[in-house]
Amino acid sequence: MEKEKWINEIHRIYTKRKVDLSSYSSRAPHRRIEGQFGSSRTVKGYEHIIIYLQLSERIDFEKVKYFLKYRLLQWAKNNRDYHEKLDIFFFNNKEGKLIHNTSSWSRLNAPKVSLVGFIDNTVRETIPGDIRILHELYPKTSFSNLYRDGQHPNSRDLLIFITDYEGFDVDEKLKETLNRKLRRIIWVKLEKENDVFIETRKIPFLDNNFEEIKNEI
Repeated sequence: MEKEKWINEIHRIYTKRKVDLSSYSSRAPHRRIEGQFGSSRTVKGYEHIIIYLQLSERIDFEKVKYFLKYRLLQWAKNNRDYHEKLDIFFFNNKEGKLIHNTSSWSRLNAPKVSLVGFIDNTVRETIPGDIRILHELYPKTSFSNLYRDGQHPNSRDLLIFITDYEGFDVDEKLKETLNRKLRRIIWVKLEKENDVFIETRKIPFLDNNFEEIKNEI
């Protein structure tokens, strides 16, 4: 895709697939008490936007940083109706685990490490393990009680997988979760000096002959 065209396509999908969420507003009229304020209302958005970023040297991380910092994070911050959170999980370290920051980025939260700093530090300092198979969808650590307790990812989250052209496969135990529980997924193939390709299927594939069968959206 041409410069910015692929970002516009992701924005179209991001906007179209937003879900109905319940949000409390101190300014909304109370539903039962006339003249009082404070009530829950239905708004559009995502609970979490989760980026799974393959630790491949073939990926154009400059494009990734631009997209995440100046586009995706801004879209989340601009949703004043709901507190959307952005998480970035690299895969994989030498133990086959996700690499993550200590907290999410959002309109109401600014971690000590900037989004760009986290990406730069991870790419520069991490010796990757097997990047062709994903073993987990959330870090099994104290990163977030919501992840640890299995509340995320869920059907109210948006998942974006950014990979090289070869892609990756998922552990068998994750395929049922991807098929049944997760409904909003975007796959982005983003390599240096190559076109960007976007798909919205549920299950990834490990494809060594991607050039022969690729379909540009």
